Amino acid sequence: MSLVHAAFVINGAVTTFLAPALPVLAARWSLSDAQAGRLFTAQFLGSITGNLISLWLTPRYGFRAALGCGYLAIAAGFAALSFAPWPLALACTLLFGIGVGLTIPASNVFIAESRATHAGAALNLLNFSWTLGAIVCPWVVAAFRSEDGASWLLRGLALTCALAAASIFAIAWPAPAHGTRERGSFDSIPHAMHLLVVLGALFFLYIGTEAALIGWISTFGERLGGAAAAAVALPSFFWAAVLLTRLAAPMLLARISEPALARIGLAVATAGTVMVLTARNYPVMAVGITLVGFGLAPVFPLFLAVMYRGFGASAARAASLLYIVGGLGGASLPWLVGVASTRLGSLTSGLVLPGACMALMLALHATSLPKKTS
Repeated sequence: MSLVHAAFVINGAVTTFLAPALPVLAARWSLSDAQAGRLFTAQFLGSITGNLISLWLTPRYGFRAALGCGYLAIAAGFAALSFAPWPLALACTLLFGIGVGLTIPASNVFIAESRATHAGAALNLLNFSWTLGAIVCPWVVAAFRSEDGASWLLRGLALTCALAAASIFAIAWPAPAHGTRERGSFDSIPHAMHLLVVLGALFFLYIGTEAALIGWISTFGERLGGAAAAAVALPSFFWAAVLLTRLAAPMLLARISEPALARIGLAVATAGTVMVLTARNYPVMAVGITLVGFGLAPVFPLFLAVMYRGFGASAARAASLLYIVGGLGGASLPWLVGVASTRLGSLTSGLVLPGACMALMLALHATSLPKKTS
């Protein structure tokens, strides 16, 4: 279990790499906003592909195969990206996205199975590990802002992922437990389908919104007039808030219900997004993105806990399907922000989209999630 947490730290860094690196990569290949947005699309289309592969791979060969092959794919993608020209970089991004799609659901379901009676708290702690990597990533990228520095950073991440894969393959893992666990909390197929549809919408909105807002925040901060290094570090304010909140989530859940915490979080995140969009200086933007982090931190792990309780023995397959839908959000919303920015001549106009999605998520969670699983 400690290996899954350690590897998930690396996963947090590679999954969020594009956001702080986008200004450097866009300059490297002389990209417009619409073209740069395709990098996010490639990563999330790769993630969808990885989720599809995991539907077949995990039930047959277990978590070790999904995690080991996933980290190998990430290593290969980052190594190739270090020297690839445009548009071959899109294929490299697709490849490491496949690795992300294999590793994230497998890690979450493995931890949920290991701590079935406290899945919400255990998943928050796992995603705390992921956030450690995400918070460090922008500062490391800022230290390697030159084109040569970025190439060496990509190679270093590739090597780290390859070592993680070797460690995963080197140890014994428990067999998949899908056939021995309870079926789940539903008494009819319509209830299960309703939960799948609602969670699918929430996954689409959450992953797409987070990818769009955090993916473009460094570029947005730089255009507002912030120093380049400070703008690159903006995602760290978000991830620092996420880090602290996920560490505190198990204590919060001892005093407040999971649905209430998720809804409070979504309300805070929506307010923070409005602050970001209306900011006229760097400090206000930093406060706004920090509020978004505080709000969103517990939300996704709690979605996962609802899924785990609702689908029981089918949780691994449900997770892969939901990550596919979420990947569609990640593939489309950041790209749409770039398209809107290019056509309207304003990145602020493009970032209205994730703000609207945040409010929609709050309304959907409050009105449509089945009470039996919340």
